[in-house]
Amino acid sequence: MPTWIKSSVEYQRTSSSLPARISVGLPSEPAALDSLLSASDEIPLRTSCEPDDDSSEYALPAHAVEPIDHGFSIFDADLAPDLPEDEDRSSVHQQQNNPATEPWPNMIHYFTYMLFHSIRLGFSTFQKERILWWAKLCGMKGVPTMYSLDKCEKKLHECGESPIRKFTTSSGDILYMNDLSTAVRQDFSNPSVRPLMELYPTDGKGAIEEFWDGEKLAKGEHLDQLTPMVASPNDRTIHYYVNELCELEDGDIFIPKMFFRREGGMWAHGYLTQCALNPDNTRIGIKVRGDYISLPVDRFRRNCIQIMEDYPHMLEFDAASSEYQKFMPHPLRGKAAGRPVYSIPLVIFQDDVSANRTKQWNKHHVVYSSNAALPRKEMNRASNVRFVGSSPHAKPLEMMRCVMQMCEETFTDPVAVWDVATNTEVLVRLYCLCISADNQMHVEHCSSTGMQSTYFCRICMSGGPQAFRATLEGFSQLFKPGEARDLHNTIKELESQWEMVLNAEATSHLETSQRKSGVKDPIAQPLLESLLARRNSMVESNTRVPAQVQEQIAGVLKAEFEAHQPTLRMNPLLQMKDFDVHKDTPIEILHTVLLGAVKYYWRFTVKHLDKERFRIFKTRFESLPVTGLNMKTSRVPEYICRYPGSLVGNHFRFVVQLAPFALRGLVPSDLFRVWLLLGRLTVMLWYTKIPDIDKYCEELTVLIDDFLHAVSVFDPLTITTKAKLHILTHAPYFVRRFGPLLGPDSERYESYNSNFRLLSVLSTRLAPSHDAALAFARIDRLAHIVSGGWWYSTKHGRYVQAGPSILKHMQQDHKSRALFSLDHNSDVHPGYICPEGRRALFSGKTWEEALGPSVSRPDGVDECSRFDSAKQMISESGDIVEAGSDVILRCHSSENEPGSPNFAIGRVVYILVSTNSKHYHNLQSLFVAL
Repeated sequence: MPTWIKSSVEYQRTSSSLPARISVGLPSEPAALDSLLSASDEIPLRTSCEPDDDSSEYALPAHAVEPIDHGFSIFDADLAPDLPEDEDRSSVHQQQNNPATEPWPNMIHYFTYMLFHSIRLGFSTFQKERILWWAKLCGMKGVPTMYSLDKCEKKLHECGESPIRKFTTSSGDILYMNDLSTAVRQDFSNPSVRPLMELYPTDGKGAIEEFWDGEKLAKGEHLDQLTPMVASPNDRTIHYYVNELCELEDGDIFIPKMFFRREGGMWAHGYLTQCALNPDNTRIGIKVRGDYISLPVDRFRRNCIQIMEDYPHMLEFDAASSEYQKFMPHPLRGKAAGRPVYSIPLVIFQDDVSANRTKQWNKHHVVYSSNAALPRKEMNRASNVRFVGSSPHAKPLEMMRCVMQMCEETFTDPVAVWDVATNTEVLVRLYCLCISADNQMHVEHCSSTGMQSTYFCRICMSGGPQAFRATLEGFSQLFKPGEARDLHNTIKELESQWEMVLNAEATSHLETSQRKSGVKDPIAQPLLESLLARRNSMVESNTRVPAQVQEQIAGVLKAEFEAHQPTLRMNPLLQMKDFDVHKDTPIEILHTVLLGAVKYYWRFTVKHLDKERFRIFKTRFESLPVTGLNMKTSRVPEYICRYPGSLVGNHFRFVVQLAPFALRGLVPSDLFRVWLLLGRLTVMLWYTKIPDIDKYCEELTVLIDDFLHAVSVFDPLTITTKAKLHILTHAPYFVRRFGPLLGPDSERYESYNSNFRLLSVLSTRLAPSHDAALAFARIDRLAHIVSGGWWYSTKHGRYVQAGPSILKHMQQDHKSRALFSLDHNSDVHPGYICPEGRRALFSGKTWEEALGPSVSRPDGVDECSRFDSAKQMISESGDIVEAGSDVILRCHSSENEPGSPNFAIGRVVYILVSTNSKHYHNLQSLFVAL
C-alpha cells in the first residue's frame, strides 16, 4: 500500500441508507486555523474603474473582441490540444508514482500545475506553452510538457466525484451547476476548515456576532431544518434525536425539540412528559406537557433506543400527542446507521455580471454559495466562496429552482461526508438560510414590481399612490416599516391573477391588480401575457363580449393553461419549504447604503460645488490622514477627486468617512447634516459584534429616523422616488434575524465576480455554463487537495490525502497558499510586530540610548535590555498601527483620576520590540495628545 494513504483500516464505502461504522486511523488533532491579519470585516473591492485601453462604445461581440490565442480554456484539460510532435514523451513514460508527492508524479509537476491553475493568475494555453519553452531555453532540467500536465489533470479528476450536474429549465434552457453537497463535503474533510464550523445555533443571548446568533436560528423558527441530533457528552456513539423520548438523570422523560449551545455546553429546548401504566400493565401512556423548557444535554441518561429496549411495544402517546408516535424511533436513525447527522445552512448569492473584462456588457446570471456554519471572517475569504452555476440564457428564478432542488434532495437522502474532526463518516443536510443579492435582484426573488407599483417595498406594504405619498400622512409612512408582507397573501394574489386571466377578463384588470398589490411573478408573467394575447386575438375588435362567448374563450384559455408545465405558473421561491422570500432576503448594505444613499448625495454634492469650492474640497480631502482606513494606496483620495463620477463601492466607503471633514462650510447646512448622519449610520451598520442587541436596534432605529428626517428637510422628493431609503427602516429587523448585516452582505461575492470574468474570457465560449462549472470545479478540487483535504479513493476504497511533501510545502510557503487564497496569516495576530529591517531607526540599543532620558523606563524593563525599532504592529482590534497613527488607548485605572474615562486618544511616536524576548512595549508616555 502506498505510504501517502493515511488510512490504516480497510473500509468498504456504503450508501447513506446502509449501516456503516467507520474507524480509520487518521490524525486525531487537526491543525487549528490561525487568526487573520485584521479583525475588521472589510473586503477590498475593485479600486479602479478606468476603462481598458481597447474598450469602445461600439465594441464587437465578445468572441470577436478577445484574441483567438486565449480561446482554449486554461482550466479545461479535456479541451487541451494533443501533444505536439516536438514534445518529448519519454519524460511522461518515465513518470512513476511518488507516494510523497501524490497525486502528482514529482514536485516539479506540482509546482507547474499549481502555477498554471491558480485562480489569481490565469494563463491561456499559448502562454503556458511559452512559459515551458522559456524554462527549457534557460537550461532547466525536468521541465514538464503540456502532455504530462494533461496526464496530471486526468489523475486529479479521479480525486473525488465530479460535482457538475446538468439541469433543463422549464423554458427549455440547459445549464450546468456544481453540486452544493460537494462543497460541503470538502469543508468537512478539510482540516483547516472543519474545526471552525459551528453545527448548532446559540441561545441568542449575549453578544450577537454570527448567523447562528440571529433569531431565525437561535429561536428555531424552522425546527425541521436544524441539526436533528446531538451526541452524548460521555459516549459519542450514543445519539439523542429531536422529537424522540430521552430519560433524564432524575428519571423524568423529556422530548427535545432543538439543540443549541449555551455557555460552552450543549442544551436542548423541549417538553417534559407524564407517563402512566395502564391497568393491565401492557401499555405505558405518554402525555406531553405544555411547558417549553431548556435543559443541558449532560442531564440526559438514556436515549429512545435504550428506553424501547426496556419497554418493547409498550410506549404509546395519547391522542393529543400522537404526532410524536412516528418518532419512535426517529426516521433518520435508519439512514444514519449510527453516524451523526448535521444540518448546514447556506447563504446563496445571485447576481447579473458581465463575462467580459471590457466595458462591453455580456450579461450572465451567476449563483455563488457560502457555508453559513463558518464564522463571518472565514466566509469572507475567497477560498470559502463557492461557485454554483452561471448561464447567459436561464432566468434567475429558474436557476434558483435548481438550487432549491439540490437542497431538498439532501433532506430526502442525506449526503455522506468524511468528518476530519471525529475521523468518521457523517450525514449532512443542506438548506438555504437566506439569499443575498442587490435590491433589483431581490425584487425579482420576491415577485415584486419595485417602484413601478403602488406598494413598492418587497418587505412590507409601505407606499401607496404617488399622490398619497405627497400628503403628510402618506409621506410620514415612508419613515417606518409598514405592515409586513405575508407569503401566503402573495401566493393568493398570484392565484387571483391567474383566475382573472383564465376567466378571460380584460388585460387592464391584470395590470391594475399588479400595480395595486405590488406582486408580479417573473415566472408566471410570460405565460400570463401569452394567454392574454390569445384572449385578445379571439376577442378581436369587439369591445363588448357576450357572456357565452367569454365562457368559451375561458375554456380555451384553461385548456392551454393545463397544457403547460406547473413550473411555469409560479416563482419557485414562494414554494420553498421553510423559506419566506419577504423575511429571508435581508437588506444588503453595499448597494443600499454605499451604492445607494452615499452615492446619491455624493453626486448631488459634486454638482452643487462650483469650481472654486471643489478646489478647496479637493485640497482638504487629499490632506486628511488615511492611515486608519486600510487603503491599499494613499492615492485613493486623489483618484476620488479626479474621477468623482466613476467610483465603486470601496471608494464610497472612504468618501462617507472622509467627506464630512472636508465639506464643512462648503455646502448648505441641511446637506452637511445629511452627511454627518450618514457617517454615523454607516458606523452603526458596519458593526461586527453587537454586545446588546436591544440597545443596538433602538439606537439604530433612532439614527435611521434622524437621517430620513434630515433627507426630508433637504431633499424630500428622493424619499418618495428611491426605495432604498425606505428599505433602511427594515435594517433593525434583519439585524435581529441574521446578526450583523455584514453577514449577508454581498461584498465578498461582488469581489469574486472578477474570477468569473477571468475564467469566462479564457474559456472556449462554446458552452459558457458548462465551461464555468468545469473550471471552478477543478479549482475547488485543487485547492482542497493542496490544503490537506481528504477525498474518497475508489481505487483504494478508503479516504486519502495528498502526499507529505505536498502538504509540507503548502504549510511552509505562504506564496503558494496565496495563489489559492489559503494564506491564513498564521503569524499575524494582535501584538504582532513587523520589523523595519535594514532601514531601522535604531537597533540593539538600550532604553536610554533609544529614547533619551526624557522618557522614564517602565517597571519590569531591565536597564540592560536591548530594543529595535519596529515598522508596524497589530492592535487589539486587528488594525495596523505604525508611527504617526492616531489610536485609542486603553489606560490602566491607576493612571487615571477618579471618575475619568478608561480610554485616551493619542498618536504613536515609536514602536519598540525587545531583542531578547521579542515582546513589544506599548509606550503610552510617547503618545501625543491630539
